[in-house]
Amino acid sequence: EASFNLADQMRREKEAAPLKAMGDALVAIGGRKTIDQLHKFRDDELSPRAFEWLQAIAGRNPVDRRLAVEEMGEFALAKDGAVAGKAVDHLVSLGNEGAHGLLKALKTPSTEIRLKIIPALAATKNPRVAANLSTFLIIGDIEGTVRCRNAAREAILSLGDAAVPYLFAGLRNPGT
Repeated sequence: EASFNLADQMRREKEAAPLKAMGDALVAIGGRKTIDQLHKFRDDELSPRAFEWLQAIAGRNPVDRRLAVEEMGEFALAKDGAVAGKAVDHLVSLGNEGAHGLLKALKTPSTEIRLKIIPALAATKNPRVAANLSTFLIIGDIEGTVRCRNAAREAILSLGDAAVPYLFAGLRNPGT
């Protein structure tokens, strides 16, 4: 319960030392409620620090790691392009562990970020990602659409026959 109060006070804190102490306390608490509080900082001036705290929480234990990785995918959608790029780069560097966050990050409107995420998802060799990648198999001749479609097609092909059952779910969309 302390995570809510700490996060609330952090918005008002202007001095670096108390802010760092509050961030350290959030990291020490960890868990879903703390990560939910850090989500509130995604699009404000504390966004870079909140991402660092997420990374620290991810190092605590496997459960916190999974929760933090999913939230890092949300940080890939941050208004601050530097934070978004850092989140995607970190998730890509995690390999298979970053897949859950990368799937959330696919919602980004940035073609360049999507083109970073799509091959990283294929590299996980998890055939389930084919369902999400199939949403890029849409008709269109806009450059970004074509580039994402080609990357998704290559990624799906690299997953092999194991991806076929997951394509059915993704291809229910009439646009694909």
